[in-house]
Parts: sequence; structure tokens; C-alpha cells
Amino acid sequence: MANLKIQDIQISDPFIYRIDPEDYISLTENLIINRKLFNEIENAGKSTDVKLVLKHSSILKKWRDNPAGKAREIYREFEVYRYFYKEVGASLKFNPLSEKKAGVFILNRIHEFLKKYITLIKPKVVYKFINIIPDSEGLQVKDTDVHFDSRKLKIFTSHSSLKSEKEITPGDLVNEKVVVYVVSIGPGIDNEVKSLADAGDVFDAYLLNGIGAGAAEMVANDLNLFMNDSCKENNYEYKRLSPGYGDWHITDQEKIFKLLNPEKNIGVKLTDTHIMLPEKSTSGIMGLISSQSL
Repeated sequence: MANLKIQDIQISDPFIYRIDPEDYISLTENLIINRKLFNEIENAGKSTDVKLVLKHSSILKKWRDNPAGKAREIYREFEVYRYFYKEVGASLKFNPLSEKKAGVFILNRIHEFLKKYITLIKPKVVYKFINIIPDSEGLQVKDTDVHFDSRKLKIFTSHSSLKSEKEITPGDLVNEKVVVYVVSIGPGIDNEVKSLADAGDVFDAYLLNGIGAGAAEMVANDLNLFMNDSCKENNYEYKRLSPGYGDWHITDQEKIFKLLNPEKNIGVKLTDTHIMLPEKSTSGIMGLISSQSL
């Protein structure tokens, strides 16, 4: 492939930016005691109750090591971690923060599993900035034969008010770069899920699989946070899309893998049926969208 240099590919193993998997343990422990912890912190942040926000700061490792953190920063971190439980819930099809009896049981089991298996969560990422040209069917990667076939992706190159079906003109072109990425938590959780299932512990396998799915999404979220914190474009922020979303067909994962070689770089391979192995992996594109329209 022309002009694709390996030094342009960024690899981080392990990758821990603002989300540390070890925090899932202390957070879950505190949520068992106070199921409304996130709501309390959210209300405190909105009402600028600095003392209440700071009161909970020691739950997160980052702020235990740096107690001089600002309340607004700490509030933002809790909002980030809240996403983990949403993703676990989406995988389980049950809200682990539910106050029902089943919710209490599941959250306690999640806590037990996190303590037992946390060392199997090993965040890693490979990503690359690429130059792109929008056309009527999606995005062409400059100087390569790679074309991403999704009109939805054109929101990353145009003013966000433009519809994806609209032809992009030179005057509309705002961003010429996007980020392609693959993230993973490694094979450890997948292997343990299989072992539990083979032993007949179907519920435990299902629950651990949900924890792993949530943790994998959090790695993608952490990379997204890194991109936004590094962004120098005023009034723009990175959003991400993955193959399989909307009109973007899952087969386009092959093109992401062609650009990044994640099997070599972070140990993630793609099967003939477009399943990533380890399964607790995510791929996609991140691009800038006007924050004024979000």
C-alpha cells in the first residue's frame, strides 16, 4: 500500500489514560453500599457542592494519589466511569445498578468477579491518523486503495449540519484527517468465560462476559478521551463509529485491519466471518464533529 509507513502507527500496551480498570473494584464496592452514588455526585456537580464531590474523590486511584484535584475534574471522572456500568448493563440486558433484589445480587457478583479477574483486563490500543477524501459513497483514504463505504462517515469531514447524503464540496471540507483504531483488553477474559461455560457455570460465564464487554468499550472510550484532551480544534470534539453501525457494513473491518495490522501490533486478529479475536476488542474510526451541534 503506497505511503503507509509503520512509524505512523501508534501502539500503546498497556493503555491507561484516564480510565484505570482497578477503579472498577473500589467503585463497585462503594456502589454496593450506596446504589445512588453516581446520582449524588452528579447532583453535587450540578449544584457546585465542592465538599461532596471531594468527599468521594478517594474512591478513584488517580485522586488518592493526587488529593489536590479540582472538584470539576473529579466530577468529570466519575461521569466517565459511570459509562462502564451502562455498557455492562447493555451486554447483560439488565441494569446492574438496579435497586431490585436481582440488582443487589448481580452487583455483588460483579464485585467478586472484578476482584478475582481484574488482572485479566489488559487495555491495549493501536491507532493511526489518516488523510481522507469524502465522496458520494463514503471516505477514500488518500494514497491508498482503501475506501470506507458509509455515507454516515462523512460527518467527520463536513460541517455537522450537513446531511450525510449531501455531496461534500471543497468549501464544506473542514477536516481532512480521521483516526482509525483497534482496541482490546486481551484474551484473558475470553479464555476464562470459555472455561466457566465448559464447566457448566453458564450464569457466571454470562456475567463475566458482560464485564469484559464493558471493559473493552471503556478502552475505546479512554482512547476517545485521549483524542479529545489532545485536540487543538476549538468547538470540535472526537466522536467514534464502528463497522456494523448504520449503513457501515461489518466487512469494512478488513480495511481497518489492513491499515493497522493489529494482529502483529496488539494481538488482535480478524476471522473470515469478521469476528475479532480476542472477542473483547473494538475497531472503528474517530473524527471531529462540531461540539456546538451535539
